[in-house]
This record gives sequence, C-alpha cells and structure tokens, in this order.
Amino acid sequence: MNMENIINNKMRRTIFILMLATLIASIALLSITGFAFVDFIRGPVMLPSISEGTSGKYMSVDVLAVVDYYAEADGGSTRYTAAMSDGKIITLILPERYFGSAEAMIEETFAWLNARSDGISQYMRITGSVGPLESVARAKLDEWFEDNLEDLLKNHVIPDDDDRIVYVAFKVDHYGDMSYVWVYTLTFLATFLFAFAIVCCWILVNGIIVKKPKDEPVGDGEDEEGDKDEENDKDEEGDKDDKDGQGEEGNEESDDAAGDAADDAESGE
Repeated sequence: MNMENIINNKMRRTIFILMLATLIASIALLSITGFAFVDFIRGPVMLPSISEGTSGKYMSVDVLAVVDYYAEADGGSTRYTAAMSDGKIITLILPERYFGSAEAMIEETFAWLNARSDGISQYMRITGSVGPLESVARAKLDEWFEDNLEDLLKNHVIPDDDDRIVYVAFKVDHYGDMSYVWVYTLTFLATFLFAFAIVCCWILVNGIIVKKPKDEPVGDGEDEEGDKDEENDKDEEGDKDDKDGQGEEGNEESDDAAGDAADDAESGE
C-alpha cells in the first residue's frame, strides 16, 4: 500500500472539523454584515432626491447644497448636517472625512444665497444607508430649524409652506447601522475563513502526506529483513567454520592413531 497518498483517520477527522468550523464562522460573519458584499457587487441604488419614506441599505445621492451643522455625536467625529434635497431640508450624518468638503459647500451655499456668487460650483456624491431620523436628532433639527427659519425664508432656501423638512437621515459610509470599516473587516475575515475551508476540503478529497503512521513506518520491514539475512549468513559461516575445524581435528586424531599403531608393530618385531 502506498502510504504517501493516505491520511490517517485521526488527521482526517481533525481536518474535517476545521473545515466545518471555518465554514460556519464564515457564514456567520457574512450574516452579521447582512451579506453586504452582494449589494457592493451590484453597486448602490442612485437616488434623484430624498423624500419622506425613502429607505435602503446601499444608496447614493448627489448633494447640491449643504446648509449647516446642527448636532454632533461620537465626540465630534460625526456631524448631523442640514442639506437640501428637492427644495426640502434633509439630514446627512457625516463621518469626519467629509467635514472639509461639507464646510466648503456650506460657505459656497451661503455665498450663493446672499448673492455673492452666481451659483454653487461643486457637489458632493455620497453613499450609505437611508432611514428614519431618530427622535433625539429630530428634536435637535426642529430646534435648529426654528432658530434659523427667518433666515431660511429670507434667503429662499426653503419654500414658504408647512412641508419643509423631511425627517429622513442619510447615514454616509454605512450599510444599515454598520460602518463600512466594519463591513469590510468582517467580509475580509469571512473570505479568509472560506478560503481556508476550501483548502481543507481539497486536502480531504485529494489526500496528501500529513503524518506517517508510527505503527507502520515505511522501510522498517526491509531493514529488519536485511538484518535477519546478515545474521543468518553469519550463522551459516560460523557453522561451516565449526565443521571444518572438527574435520581437521578428526584427521589429526586419525594420523596420531596410525602413528601409534606403526610404533607398536615395530616394537613387536
């Protein structure tokens, strides 16, 4: 039997358990992300505007005007931002990497509203999830809106009617409630574990040398037979030497006996 293509049963069980465990862990990690990789492959849903009731985990929209910040969270690393969409106020929840772009757009928006420029020359394309604005942020938005209502109406930022605010939040760089950083990290770990499970499966199907069994080492039997043959040869040579020695001793005894007989005969004469 060729031992190089066989894995002992204990090692096969260990590899099978590893394969099953890593496969389950991979699926569990992907389920935590909501299988976001499927939507990432398809690409985000492009929205022309954001209105009441809009929701989705992976959306994209072009923001043409940013009005102001009205709240902060996470120690200042997240800002709730009032922006314009289809003539109404919406909320953008921006991570820190967007602060520079948002501030530049706020300045340009106010310059345009105060007739200091002909228009807004830049826009910001954002991607993330869209959902209802939570109650705490909603209360802060209402407070900010009341404080700035006169200026908003004076500069014609919003229409002079009651339907001015859309209580919907665009959570930038988030898939649902999970940030892209966590989504990418968990997806990478899941991919690594899945690849490891595939390797384990390949090992089980094809078979490779993992460990030589201790009870049947390759080549030991031949060595033992060789040792036995050498011992037998030595024994046979020893027996031959013994026989040759005994034969020589017998011949010497015969010669001695013959000599004694001849001496006796001479003495009798």
